[in-house]
Amino acid sequence: MIADSVSPGLTLTAEDIRDKAAVLRSADALFIDGYALLYQTSAEAICAAADLAHEGGALVCFDLVPHDIYQRIALPAVMPALERADVIVSQADTLSGMLGTISTESSFDSIGGQVRLLDDELKHQPLWLIRSGPHSIDFVYAYQQDRIENVYSTDYYSQLPPMGFGDRLTAGELYLLLAARATGSRSTE
Repeated sequence: MIADSVSPGLTLTAEDIRDKAAVLRSADALFIDGYALLYQTSAEAICAAADLAHEGGALVCFDLVPHDIYQRIALPAVMPALERADVIVSQADTLSGMLGTISTESSFDSIGGQVRLLDDELKHQPLWLIRSGPHSIDFVYAYQQDRIENVYSTDYYSQLPPMGFGDRLTAGELYLLLAARATGSRSTE
């Protein structure tokens, strides 16, 4: 995580990333998001960071935000980050918008079909954590290798306050994935 008074999206470069190569190669996980894709230099930087993290065996997670990213950049600009991600987090609505298949349906068939469209374009098969439901985050489809691995409730509606809920949810999911990875099991619960 990089924070400054000026958005890292405007200033982060691949050179900045190369300066931190040792840290990235020793990391357990790297979390990147679509905000960095909105600017050419930061888009190149996060791809360089993901490559370095993978060299060290880190898990790379990509969050497909902002939720209206499909109105800001085209799918080809997102593909380099998707190609590098081991875990992809997205709302079903965002995924639909990215694919130009806006749908209010949040069924397995609808979501699975959308993920399949992107999965077929990737050289690998990441774990997709697709948020869906009335509030777009009420439950998660964990999808990988052409099948739903798990569907679980996020208990979103009972959580107060909702601000930051998605970030807390993703942090918990990554914790479980890293713990499972450390023990050699395969769990998305």
